[in-house]
Amino acid sequence: MGNKPQQSPHLFKVFASGDRESLIVRYPYQDESDVEFGYVEAARRLAASFQGQPIDDAILMPFMYLWRHAVELSLKQQIKYAAKLRRVNGEQDASLDPQRLRGWLMRTHSLRDMATELAGHFAHLDLPEMPTDTRRTLSWLIEADPKGQTFRYSGGLPDTQDFIDFHALGKCLEETYNMVSAGIDVLGAYGEAQEDFLVERREFEAEMRAEFEAEMRAEYAEEMGSYGDYA
Repeated sequence: MGNKPQQSPHLFKVFASGDRESLIVRYPYQDESDVEFGYVEAARRLAASFQGQPIDDAILMPFMYLWRHAVELSLKQQIKYAAKLRRVNGEQDASLDPQRLRGWLMRTHSLRDMATELAGHFAHLDLPEMPTDTRRTLSWLIEADPKGQTFRYSGGLPDTQDFIDFHALGKCLEETYNMVSAGIDVLGAYGEAQEDFLVERREFEAEMRAEFEAEMRAEYAEEMGSYGDYA
C-alpha cells in the first residue's frame, strides 16, 4: 500500500455539511472493528426497511454482502489478535509474523481459510471452539460465497429462482455474526488473564532476583569478615 493522501477526498469536500440535520461524519483512524460495526449497522438498517414488496427483492444481494463482509472483518480481526497473544506467550512460529499475517489477510477473502486459521489459533490457546450451530451456518455462508465475490457481482449463483423467508434469513445471519464476533471477547478475556500472569511473573522474578542479590551480598560480607579475621 502506498502512502495515504494527506487531504480528504475531493468528493467529501464538495458535499461539506452546512447543518446538523444533514450531517454525517467520517472519523480519522478508524480501525477494522469500526468498519465492521458499520457493515453490521448498515445490514440492520437495510433489514428494517423491508416491507414485503416486490421492490424489496433488490436489497437481497447487498444485504447478504453486508453480513458476509462483517463476518470476514471479524475473523480477520480475531486472527491478528490471537496471533499476537501467541507471540506474547513466546511462540515464534513463522506463521505468527505480523507482516506475513497482514499480507495474507489483505489478499484473502476466503471465509473457509480464515475460519480454519482462527480455529487453529483457538486450539493453540486452549480456547473453546465456535458453537456447532454457528459453524454449520458459517459453512452454509461459505458454500454460497466462498471467495467474497458471489454477493458483489452477478453470475456467481446458479440460474435458479429462490423464494426466501427474509426475516428468518436475516435473524440467522445476525445470530451467526454475533456468535462469530463473540470470539473477540473470548480473546480479550484471555489477554487480560495473560497480562495479569505476566505482571505476577515479573513481580515474582523481581522478588527472586532481590532475594538472590541479598543472599550474595550477605555471603560476600561474611567472606570479607572471615578475611578480616586473618588480617
